[in-house]
Amino acid sequence: MELVFFVFVMAHFCLRKHDYKPSPQKHRLMLSSVSWLEFIGGFAVVSLGWIAYVYRDEILRREKPPVPGTPPPPPGPKRIWQVSEESDPATQPVPAAVAGNPSYQLPPFETHSAYRQKLFDEEDDMEDGPEDGEFEALEEIAISIRQTITDSREIGSNLGLLDKIKPIIASYPDLGHPSLRAAIQNMIARAAFQECGLSLTTAELDTLWQQEG
Repeated sequence: MELVFFVFVMAHFCLRKHDYKPSPQKHRLMLSSVSWLEFIGGFAVVSLGWIAYVYRDEILRREKPPVPGTPPPPPGPKRIWQVSEESDPATQPVPAAVAGNPSYQLPPFETHSAYRQKLFDEEDDMEDGPEDGEFEALEEIAISIRQTITDSREIGSNLGLLDKIKPIIASYPDLGHPSLRAAIQNMIARAAFQECGLSLTTAELDTLWQQEG
């Protein structure tokens, strides 16, 4: 509709400019002298001009080819992906502590190897890093504690779970260094929450290192 209006305005402007008032006989003669090819060609030229006018912004915004010798733009920041094994959440029981809260999302279950890797990667808790013997002992105690917590999913109390872990802690007296102790307690707290739905406090975890008289 806009194109027809544009053609009409252009024709009207040309006729007024030349003060053209043809007689009916001259008008018929003029129409007979114009071929269909000339008419279609003129219409196509006007249409292309109108399209170029309407879409001028899109044409001007079209991306220009890079100039030879121009360095490419710097690449964006790379995304580092961390892949870890996860078991099917559908096979894991829902902890009682979060069963009544539908908005809470339980963290994904992690394997023993993932927990051991976290245990040794905590630079804040282990400032100097374990020695060779301590490293092996940490690996052993992590496996034992994790397996004990996994087998104790039916326990519904913090005290009952801690009573099962205390003998394991007592078997490794050399791991009582503050940095190693904090790392082990963090691992126990995460495993207890994920496996049993129990939230162990720092005071409760400290009792694991107390010798019974």
